[in-house]
Amino acid sequence: MFVLLIVALEYIIQFKLKNSLGSVSIRSDDFRAGMMAFLDHPIFGNGFNNLASIEAHMDANRLLYNPEAIALGLNRAGFSLGFPEMLTLGGFYYAFFWLIFPSYLYVKKFYKCLLAWIPCFNLLLVSLLIINDAYMFIFTIVYFYVYGIFSNNKSGSESE
Repeated sequence: MFVLLIVALEYIIQFKLKNSLGSVSIRSDDFRAGMMAFLDHPIFGNGFNNLASIEAHMDANRLLYNPEAIALGLNRAGFSLGFPEMLTLGGFYYAFFWLIFPSYLYVKKFYKCLLAWIPCFNLLLVSLLIINDAYMFIFTIVYFYVYGIFSNNKSGSESE
């Protein structure tokens, strides 16, 4: 049964990747383009709002202007993944201080508490979605910094 499930998942993934208009192929192209652009300038990135650095590595079919495909939502040149965009535009420096370090501070302070799952969920959202510009994400990162640095709460229990 398990082998059959693996074969079926492989077939579905291969089918999704062959279709150049589907969400899976767009996201995999975004990931590839983002990582290629990140490797151009890995430390400080390519500059904020410099989407041309990502588009230079995208599949050319996504960059063509086709009004019918755009009306159907099929031909999009926008970027759809937060973490590769964060790495590409701001480099490792930006990703470290804006995502990794505050998450580490928070988990270090609350690792025995039930609230330690919040940074993991935040990392998952940033990896799958483009939320790194959203106000809720910014609030969450500031929350991680404040509670990770200034909270007296050690290991998830109330201070005495």
